[in-house]
Amino acid sequence: MSDRQEEELKCPECGHAQMTVYYQSINVNFNPELKEELFKGRLNLFECEECGHKALIDLMFLYHDMEKMFCVQYYPFERVMQKDERLAEMYTIEGKLKLPDNVQLAEIAGYMLEPHVVLSLEEMVRYVQFRDVLHEKLANKSKH
Repeated sequence: MSDRQEEELKCPECGHAQMTVYYQSINVNFNPELKEELFKGRLNLFECEECGHKALIDLMFLYHDMEKMFCVQYYPFERVMQKDERLAEMYTIEGKLKLPDNVQLAEIAGYMLEPHVVLSLEEMVRYVQFRDVLHEKLANKSKH
């Protein structure tokens, strides 16, 4: 499932407060339209109703494709440089995700423990395109 959030955010330009929808994760098998929104740069984009200012809602974000069995974790590079404490809470030293206490290993697919980590949304889009091409080429090859 995709993790859709809605909260009141203020425009960084004019200060106008408005309800804004954003995603902390998307599952493109349940919500394929969100993949297109990501590719067009419209996902997690704040658009002010007052002044028209547009700004990225720059937060951690997980892309999940169950059919192709991969996930990509966007982690804002600025947080890495600030040595964000959540890095140590979320990941092992090997770069694998730590499971929350309420989740058992058998409940999730193994590939989800090792998401491909990217530090920009552009890098995420390129990686997803790379995996799509691989899947297309290799899936067609195995059918022959």
